[in-house]
Amino acid sequence: MTILGGVLGAAGFVLSAVVGSSIEVLLLTYGVITGLGMALCYVTAVVGVAYWFDKKLSMANGLGVCGTGIGTFIMAPVTQLLIETYSWRGATVLLGGVFLQMCVCGALMREPQYILKQRKNQRNNDNNNSGETLRVQEPEKVRRSLTPAPLEGQLAQHRHSLTYRGAMVCLQPRREFSEDNRATSCPDLLLQVKLPSRAPVQRPHYWLDAGLFLEPAFLLLSVSTLLLFMSFIVPYLYLAEHLLRKGYTDNEAAFLISVIGVPNTLAMVFLGWAGDKPWLPVSKTYAVCLIVCVIFFGLSFAANYSFTPVLLVQLVAMERFSAAYGLMLLVQGAGNLIGPPLAGMISDLTGNWDLAFYLAGVLTVIAGFLTFLIPLYSKPLPSRKKSSGVTQV
Repeated sequence: MTILGGVLGAAGFVLSAVVGSSIEVLLLTYGVITGLGMALCYVTAVVGVAYWFDKKLSMANGLGVCGTGIGTFIMAPVTQLLIETYSWRGATVLLGGVFLQMCVCGALMREPQYILKQRKNQRNNDNNNSGETLRVQEPEKVRRSLTPAPLEGQLAQHRHSLTYRGAMVCLQPRREFSEDNRATSCPDLLLQVKLPSRAPVQRPHYWLDAGLFLEPAFLLLSVSTLLLFMSFIVPYLYLAEHLLRKGYTDNEAAFLISVIGVPNTLAMVFLGWAGDKPWLPVSKTYAVCLIVCVIFFGLSFAANYSFTPVLLVQLVAMERFSAAYGLMLLVQGAGNLIGPPLAGMISDLTGNWDLAFYLAGVLTVIAGFLTFLIPLYSKPLPSRKKSSGVTQV
């Protein structure tokens, strides 16, 4: 998926430069194609970290996403330099080439062993439950005393056969044999043992688990995220324009945006480290960070990148994590769609950006107070080992 995202993102950049002659075309090439590629790369990276780490999840996630802060610091002035040198079309093509590096990152990604083991066990269970007739060659009849212990011993001789694996899973204490307790062969024995009927295991498909929105804790986090992403995008998009109206140059405005990335990176690493400590309540810390975000934007907003995956791991089972994080990104995208046009409309009505920035700050504070309520509705979840379904029979 990361490799596919890298190809789509780069294709969207190049198409934007080649055929981007109108806003409508750019909405398709840059907005849809490149946006889809970026989404695939980001989701797989964050979900992959969540599956690889358990005890150090917060720290690992903080280190993983701190690249966004580094990218903000580096790419803002670099992009401005590329536009001045090669025009916006040439800069877009070069950025598409940079985005192809996602394919290299995707080629280096691997799934953890317990996930592979879980899939292997699931395939074995599906094969055993498929209803196909077991064909076993009839061994030489040997007279045995038909008691439970010899029965297990007889099946143990075929420990590596499909017969043994299926029988050991399905075997029940109650066994009925032939009336005269005669010696029996392996096929006769399997016919005489009462095996419970097992319906094929239906694995749940959580690619669009919209039922998560019916859970109060997840709903609160979703509403909080929607308000947060309606507001946080405003400084990134309109701070440069605000500074230009105040008399600053393009380079000065780009540099100020890049400065946001420095505290953002440091805060991601620190919050990731602190999030693994037992003395730090993640949800409350996240709420406080959102409330003070109106004062320390670069430092406090890092909590969203460091703590959102950790909160989701605490709220949903691991088999639902991918779907939950996808829905959370869907909510973030909705906020990014609503926030900029709303701020632009306010600027058009008032003639400046002041009220738009104030409204963004108010929405961020409300998002923080909503996050405070999450612990009241969250339910304890089983441990990673239990939820993964990897057991030994």
